[in-house]
Amino acid sequence: KNGYLSVRFKPSSPYFRVIREVYKELLAIEAESGNKPGLRQAAMERAGERLGAILNEKGFADYDDFMQMAMATEMSSREKLIGAVERVQPADRKSAWAESLSMCYEFEDKLELMFRRVETFLSLIAQLESSSSFILNLAEQIHLLSLNSLISSHRLGEQGQGLAVVANDLARISGDGTSVITTMASHIQGLVSGLRQTAFNISGAKLQVGMAVTFLLELLGQTASDETRSREENDVQVLVVSFARSADEIESTLPSLMSPLMAAKSHLDMLLAAVKSLSRIHLIGRVEAANVEDAHEFLQLFEEVEYQLQAARTELRGFSCAIDSLWKGLPELEGHNRALRETLVRKETVAA
Repeated sequence: KNGYLSVRFKPSSPYFRVIREVYKELLAIEAESGNKPGLRQAAMERAGERLGAILNEKGFADYDDFMQMAMATEMSSREKLIGAVERVQPADRKSAWAESLSMCYEFEDKLELMFRRVETFLSLIAQLESSSSFILNLAEQIHLLSLNSLISSHRLGEQGQGLAVVANDLARISGDGTSVITTMASHIQGLVSGLRQTAFNISGAKLQVGMAVTFLLELLGQTASDETRSREENDVQVLVVSFARSADEIESTLPSLMSPLMAAKSHLDMLLAAVKSLSRIHLIGRVEAANVEDAHEFLQLFEEVEYQLQAARTELRGFSCAIDSLWKGLPELEGHNRALRETLVRKETVAA
């Protein structure tokens, strides 16, 4: 009520090296004001705008987007550096603080399972985003090739009428595919945003529980004054309340992941069907063109269509694997969270 409790840990991921250079640049922009009244605020605003631009260049929508990803990445880096930590068990395991410590260890175990699962999700983000962009570009290329094929078929006059029908079908389906991909990309963005938020919430909860463990071990091992013990006991309670809030945030975020995931999966199925249709039309076009004189330009365009379709099939396989991994892993994450909530409810019941 009279302040805040700061929980910190030393940064160690590659983000730290990058952001130190960014920070130098931002300080230089702020220094342009010479700390003169009326100029410093404007300089700070320019630095803020530059920070936003840098983050956009690195693939982040805004500062919150960066913060969420950086937090989880730092947590992962920290745990790899520290490795397994042997847990201290108090001599008197029946005291209230010892029971709280045991419960926090249980929280840590469940959060660890959740963090490991969400780590695998975060590793898929780059693939989801790059595949979405790559596939959209492919669809636009195929659509452009189909329009050029349509023009080429018209140049052939009556001989090209059959080819014109094929090219028209190719243009129609590739155009529909572009629309599907555009919609799917928005669902992917929502999914990515939800995954980063979930990872951030889990990381925050892990830090809070880790800090509570540190305080509890100090309380169990010290012979401090009543005033000091009272203050540290209060800090532990603050952490418990904060952790409960983090657990609530995790619980509220997880269901929001399923909706964009289901939508992305549905659009992926539509896209796979569209690629099959395009492949079939492409084959018909090649057969049709083989019976038409002077259809060399058309055949050349259709060879490029085949190249683009092959690239699309390869990219979609990887994209499909990423979506399937999320589809199978999300229920597991929700199961871990239910177990965490049950443990937390048990703790609150005991406390009451």
